[in-house]
Amino acid sequence: MVADIIRLEIISRRKERRLTQAQVSLRTKIRREVISRFENARQEISLDQLVRICDALDLELVLRPGRGRPVIEELDSLFKDEDE
Repeated sequence: MVADIIRLEIISRRKERRLTQAQVSLRTKIRREVISRFENARQEISLDQLVRICDALDLELVLRPGRGRPVIEELDSLFKDEDE
């Protein structure tokens, strides 16, 4: 579930920035095919690749001490539009 949220956020951000998978590939040195398979949930990627994609899209991957599993409201608040 969390992986799907991250995947959807990356796709959304890439499209918001009007970048193609090929452009992200050039910025990250990750093959376009890998990015495509990741976006289509057909392949997992390494943490290193995830960080490089986030950097290319001006996203920050943040880890924080755990408090147990987050509730759906916490996850929604992380990914809701700022205009809401």
